Amino acid sequence: MLQELQVAVMLIRVALISSAMFLAACATPLQLPANPADRDPASGTIVFYRPMAIFGAGQRPDLLIDGVLVGRSIPGERFTAKASPGHRVVSSPSTMYRGVMTLDVDVRAGETIYVRTSMGGPSWAGLANVELIDEATATKEMRALNAPR
Repeated sequence: MLQELQVAVMLIRVALISSAMFLAACATPLQLPANPADRDPASGTIVFYRPMAIFGAGQRPDLLIDGVLVGRSIPGERFTAKASPGHRVVSSPSTMYRGVMTLDVDVRAGETIYVRTSMGGPSWAGLANVELIDEATATKEMRALNAPR
């Protein structure tokens, strides 16, 4: 009986340590490269947001503009990224398998574009859906989100 109790305590310790290590790895801040559009006074702004949802809540795929990492799709959060005027490709590569979700957008100087991200059918592969949303819809949906980062 004592030996079984000792084994149970050891298993609980292993589970707690493993959980703590996993959570510490998840809390690592995202290191973003310099975004040249931040220095361009003619840049437009892309607002990324992701409504809260249970499905795919643990997934936090990267979001890129023209292949440059600008942030992550996190449930209940939003952030902004600058983009130089012109044709831009917003993308979210898979975190687990080959694949990428893309969205073509045309950025105009001083314009704000809204991109909603979500984890849809392909979320098992870590793919975030990216879709262009009109300002009225985005404003309404973002009211329920956390403060912007």
